[in-house]
Amino acid sequence: MVHSDDSAMYIGLIGKYITKNIENILSKIGYSDGLLVESILTTFKSDGFHSAPIGIKRLSNTLFSKIFKDTDTYVNLMKKPYAVANLLDDIELFYITTFDELPMDEYDEVIYKTGIKPLRNADLIIELYLEEYSDFKEYIEARFKIIGLIIRRLRPCYYTRCKHAVLESLIHSTRIPIFKEVNRIEFEKLMMLINHYSQLVNRICPEDPYKRIMRAIIEKLNSNY
Repeated sequence: MVHSDDSAMYIGLIGKYITKNIENILSKIGYSDGLLVESILTTFKSDGFHSAPIGIKRLSNTLFSKIFKDTDTYVNLMKKPYAVANLLDDIELFYITTFDELPMDEYDEVIYKTGIKPLRNADLIIELYLEEYSDFKEYIEARFKIIGLIIRRLRPCYYTRCKHAVLESLIHSTRIPIFKEVNRIEFEKLMMLINHYSQLVNRICPEDPYKRIMRAIIEKLNSNY
């Protein structure tokens, strides 16, 4: 993510398609080597695009991600090995893409080399090619080559316990369907963690968007599990 101290250095790069010196630029804007960030990953689907929260870890000029086989993202990547990682600070979009398809008006009209529309609110767009993957029983470990990146906005990056709690609950929510079937202990542990984060949000966080989204997560999980 972006820190305000780096803003002046990269004003001239905003909006440009960057294919050179990627390692240095990513480090300078805060996406340091070895760091795992939560992105919204967009892939091709038969009638447009699919976006979902996916953690991506940077190692040098390559990104790695664990993609579960019961997801649309996995199915899409097996058909077309391209993706766009949208890095942004918008908990509302993480909530929507965890449970539903994103409305088309959340996508930009601009298309770059992959042919995939990025999210219009993304601060940083990274275009990716699925170079190879390691195959495990329930997931693949994907190795993505960075095709290019676009810095859209430079602004301070901030984190709160509220944001962390809601985001962790959303991430755990994506694991619950598979662990309910294959690992009951892990399933119950994840449900306990989400309830813990819910109590934290109710205790220290403002109503909108954190308590509202947290209530919606709990309601969806209670209705399905």
